[in-house]
Amino acid sequence: MTLLEQSQSPGNGAPSPFVTVLRAPNPGPMTLEGTNTYILRAPGKKHSIIIDPGPADPTYIATILTTATSDEAEISHLLLTHHHADHAAAIPLIEKATGLQVLSIGTSTLTDGQTLHAEGLTLHVIATPGHTADSTTFRLHEAPLLFTGDTILGRGTTWLDYPDGTLTDYLHTLHLLSDLLRDKGEHTLLPGHGPTHSYTAPILDAYIQHRTARLRQIRAARDSGAGTDIEAITNIVYRDQPESVLAAARICVAAQLDHLRHHDTL
Repeated sequence: MTLLEQSQSPGNGAPSPFVTVLRAPNPGPMTLEGTNTYILRAPGKKHSIIIDPGPADPTYIATILTTATSDEAEISHLLLTHHHADHAAAIPLIEKATGLQVLSIGTSTLTDGQTLHAEGLTLHVIATPGHTADSTTFRLHEAPLLFTGDTILGRGTTWLDYPDGTLTDYLHTLHLLSDLLRDKGEHTLLPGHGPTHSYTAPILDAYIQHRTARLRQIRAARDSGAGTDIEAITNIVYRDQPESVLAAARICVAAQLDHLRHHDTL
């Protein structure tokens, strides 16, 4: 089993005294066990923060709201790591129920480097484009926790929603997060899908190695006769992947070809 296949046990629960994780009932090839919704609340405090409320499932939304307002807590912030429906479709219903406005880089209500405050909670906003242009990571100040959305998953590797997300941006993001951990120390990974990890730095290293290896495969396929034919390259490089993920693989091939057109320096 490789590092990217290893994980802690999935399931709803509390990976930290500051966090409760709920898992949406939307499992699938691209969502793994389902979308993770995170509810942040400092021990003994009355303000909570919701990150990624997930699909527009009324029963699941009710669970989120009940959890976030338990013991008379008040929801202070509704945050989004990126705009994909498996993370964001519940937003209109939760906005209506709470009177809050979602905050996200994609809606220009958050900016890179911004700091958010709630009672006993401080969140740092980090723009981490690549999976999508608006992908965002949140770092908790009070505990070494990193909420990565789909930038880093709990198992396996993510896909790039090209042309909105680009490999050039994504590689920059991976190195940015690596530098952050070298500066701030190791953090627990809380991803948009899949289980948590207590080690983030080696996963980032594995992601960078994976992307570098894939680029070499794409370039080799291109130079061996496939040219820039996305279907042909996909059939060569991703031939061992199930049909259910090949559509995403084709998009990733397009993203990698775009990167090689501008940065063929491997």
